[in-house]
Amino acid sequence: MHNGGCAAETRHPAWAAVERLTAGVPVRLALDVADERVWTGLDRVVRECAITRPGTLPSAARMDGRRPLWRPRPPGECEVVLGLCHPKERIRYAALTWAAGRPALLPLVAVRCSDWAGPVRERARALLTDELESVEGGALENLTVLVVRLARRWHGEFARELVDRHLRQARHRATVRSSGSTTWAPSP
Repeated sequence: MHNGGCAAETRHPAWAAVERLTAGVPVRLALDVADERVWTGLDRVVRECAITRPGTLPSAARMDGRRPLWRPRPPGECEVVLGLCHPKERIRYAALTWAAGRPALLPLVAVRCSDWAGPVRERARALLTDELESVEGGALENLTVLVVRLARRWHGEFARELVDRHLRQARHRATVRSSGSTTWAPSP
């Protein structure tokens, strides 16, 4: 991956984040992960970067496992982030495989749940469903704010409904634990 970046562009703060990501700066340092607007902005800006600076983004071969022999390792976190936002459907689809087990990337998985491309959208929905149990605390709060924002998009309701169901179940489990009861029975 070329590290030329897109810093010359300053229309959106996400341009600076793309520059940092292409330089290999970890996601938690490259952008404000608590700001839901950063994730949607990053998604838009990476697509713009693909037009203005295409060499900065990971290739399809890098994302879907057809890596050059001289680079036999899986894509790093930064490459996966850029792949999840890539304008090419097959790269976004392949990047979702590499996003599994990386809770820091779940906000972009949530963004992909409203993707225009059905295969990408379905893979993202399956991944978010599988990985949501591992999200807690501040990360869950941030994800909740993001999915509420994404619910306005075409196909955006799925992630909001999934997180809402997850929150209701967690609240129920907490109530059961605090009452010391494992079953419910009506009062006589």
